[in-house]
Order: sequence, then structure tokens, then C-alpha cells
Amino acid sequence: MENLYSVAIETWGEGIGSLEDEAIVEVASMLSELGAEGAATSMGGLAGGIGATFGVVDPEHGLREPGDTLAEVTRRAVNVFVTACEKAGVPFTGIASLEVSEDRYVDLQLETEPERYVGTAEVAEFLGVSKQRVSELRSAGRMPAPVAELRSGPVWAVSSLQRFVDGWNRRPGRRRSASPEEGDGPERPSGTLQPTRS
Repeated sequence: MENLYSVAIETWGEGIGSLEDEAIVEVASMLSELGAEGAATSMGGLAGGIGATFGVVDPEHGLREPGDTLAEVTRRAVNVFVTACEKAGVPFTGIASLEVSEDRYVDLQLETEPERYVGTAEVAEFLGVSKQRVSELRSAGRMPAPVAELRSGPVWAVSSLQRFVDGWNRRPGRRRSASPEEGDGPERPSGTLQPTRS
């Protein structure tokens, strides 16, 4: 049985324009010739050099120690990439980033729902309180920190707000004192925090 691993490599470099387009395409062609699957190359990334994504097949060779397969695949991927660069006449300037993942892990990443974000109005609506009350809770340090401050107001990750909502001990009725034990307003809403769709 064969396992497929996804590889993403980025090298150090001088940025877009420092290599001819033909050379970048040639590295992808060489990767394919050397057995890499679905090779694609790019230029510029964070480190400014040539980068590539491709698949590497690892046939299972009996029982190995945990980690041996990934180490072996990583060595093979780097060797294939360096060789492809040499054959294409592209100078190898050192790896800035390398990610190797078993394809089933990549599948799990693709199936995971991306983080969602909400503002003060959505939080107030879900909690059944005013936007002013949300601001008060925030000023009192009772809410998680927002991930961003925009001109329109704070923005929170739904995952951090959901933990806040799940752990917020509230009792029905009006607040009688500033003591946190006395409650903060209406009864706790049930369900999952959902951003309002416009």
C-alpha cells in the first residue's frame, strides 16, 4: 500500500522578477520528471524565493519506527526539489519553509470549517442584550479580547466568544450590584453563536 504526502517548500530569494518565468516552469517540469505528483511552482512568497507544492509517494516497507516514514519522505522531498532546481539551472538558496503532511491530514484540514467572525451587534443579538451592555462587559474585562479593532468596532473570533458564552454565569432579572456573583442580565442563551448573514 502506498501513502501520498503533500509537500510545500519555499526558499529564500530576491522576490518576484528575480527569476525568469521559464525557469520557474522548468522546475515544475523537472519535479514531475523526478516522480513528484501534481507539481506546481511559484515565486515570491514570504521568503522571496522559488517555492513548490507537490506530492510524494511512500510505499510502505513493513514495520518502521514511528516518525521514520515522515523523516524519510521529508528527505526524499528535499532531495527531489534540490535536484529539480539544479536540472533547471535555478540556484538553490536554502529552504525557508517546509511542510510535509500525509494526504489524509490535508483532507481533514479541508473538511474543517474556517473560523467565523462577528461584531458587537451580532454578539448583542445572540446574548439578548444591548450593544451598550456588550461594551460594558468588554470594558470590565469580562469578554475575550477582540482579534481586530476596526473603525466600525471590535471583531471577535466566534470560537473564543462561544467559550465565553458557555462559561458565563448569568441569572434572570436586573443586576442588583456590580458584584460578578450577582449575575449580569438575562438568562443564558442556548445554542451556538452564529454570525448574522447579510
